Amino acid sequence: MSQSNSLSTADADATSAALEALNKMKQEKEAEKVLSGEDITSLNKLLQWSTAHSDNPTSLNNEGRQKAVEKTQDQLDKDRAWLDQAFPDPFAEINELIRILREDTPSQRATVQILEGIQEYFMDLNFAINIDKMGALEPVLNLTAAESSEVRAAAFWVIGSAMRDLQEVKELVMERDGHKALAEGLKDETGAVRAKAVMASSALLRHSSPAVQNKFKEVGGTASLLALLSDENSQVRRRARFFLQHARETGNPDFVRDLLDDQSCVASLSASIEELDVDDVADVEAAVGALGVLIETDKMGLLRLAPELPDVIDSLVSKCSDHDLRDLLRELASQMD
Repeated sequence: MSQSNSLSTADADATSAALEALNKMKQEKEAEKVLSGEDITSLNKLLQWSTAHSDNPTSLNNEGRQKAVEKTQDQLDKDRAWLDQAFPDPFAEINELIRILREDTPSQRATVQILEGIQEYFMDLNFAINIDKMGALEPVLNLTAAESSEVRAAAFWVIGSAMRDLQEVKELVMERDGHKALAEGLKDETGAVRAKAVMASSALLRHSSPAVQNKFKEVGGTASLLALLSDENSQVRRRARFFLQHARETGNPDFVRDLLDDQSCVASLSASIEELDVDDVADVEAAVGALGVLIETDKMGLLRLAPELPDVIDSLVSKCSDHDLRDLLRELASQMD
């Protein structure tokens, strides 16, 4: 068999394994109900099984009395199979997904599917907290630099989902220089990757220590995140502006200050807002939220750097047909007076 055929077979096997693992996630959720006591039916089945199997099989001795005999291997295997089916290991499938990433060479499509499966698991904090113990952190971080943009985006999604507000996971990511990977992701040529990198960076920075924020800033992460406030990709800039909107309440007031101290970034933000599509509700709301924080922090400083902003907002009001959005923009304009 040729090398190319061997690789194709390996890719197909990996893809099949990944899809099979993803399809079994429902079984794991059902197992959790059993373990938590929610699934009374399965608990009753376990009781019935334990009652039926509480004694070893018996046979008659020479005196006609019953005596216990050892179970056959076949009987033991059947018992074990029954228990495995009733109480599957909740970590078995994610461990298999991680094993494929670490030991096999799945295709691009299979890798994305595996990462998406792992990300779904990491929405549960009980799995996310064990990201390094299960051996997932290193291979996923490595995949943030993969050749495929789809793989890179999925890898950042996994990292961001695992961190959220788990300080233990953030510390592990920092120990592995994950902040450097995030900073690189913010400069990625593909918008979808930048969007996921913004999400992951936001997860790292939320309620983090000044030391973490400073290290992120030292590798260029803060500067890149500021630049993305005016990104050409609407999803990227919305996520960056959402982070700005909530920066103070999530322990990142210096991010707001850094923006107000950067005339170039403020000018770019103003120009980007001027070009807003007033029919894009999410984009307009994100822009209003970001500007609202800047006005509350230092209205005079903002207007000194971007004196055109009141006229920009007035222009958006005149073009906006949505009553609620128009009222929102008018309220923002009044805050600038």
